[in-house]
Amino acid sequence: MKRGVAILFLSVSILPNLALAQVKEDSFFSTSAKASVGEGITLPKDWGEIKAFGQMFWDATIGILPNFVKKIWKEEVLPFWRKMGDWVQKNILNPYIYPFFNKEIKTREPIIEAEFQKEKKEMKESIKTEVPKLTKSITDFSIWEKIKELIK
Repeated sequence: MKRGVAILFLSVSILPNLALAQVKEDSFFSTSAKASVGEGITLPKDWGEIKAFGQMFWDATIGILPNFVKKIWKEEVLPFWRKMGDWVQKNILNPYIYPFFNKEIKTREPIIEAEFQKEKKEMKESIKTEVPKLTKSITDFSIWEKIKELIK
C-alpha cells in the first residue's frame, strides 16, 4: 500500500514536469545552447583577454546599475516609505503623541518663559561685568605680551 502511494506521488508530481523540461527547436534556450556549444565562443588565450572582458563587464555594470537603482528607489522604495510614514502619522502620531506633547507644552510654557527671562537677565549682567575686563586686557596689550613670550 505504501509503495503504491509513493509511486502514485512520483508519477503525479515528477513526470508531468519532465514534459516541461523539453526544449523546442525554435525557442530561446535552444539557440543559446547551440551558441554555447561552439559558434563563436572561445576561451581566453591570456590574462589580457580576461582583463579586457572583466573591464568591459565592469563598465557595462557601472553604466546600468545607477539608473537601475535610481528607478527602483523612486518607483518602489520611496512610495513604500511614504505610505508607511502616512500610516504612522494617521494612526499613531495624530491621535496619541501630538495631543500629549501639546498638553505638556501648554502646561510648561509659563515655566519655560520665566526661565528664559531669568537667563536673559543673567546674560546681560555677565556682559556688563566681562566686557570691561576684556577691553582692559586688550588695551593693556597683556594678551599680545603673552603671545610674544610664547613665541620666544
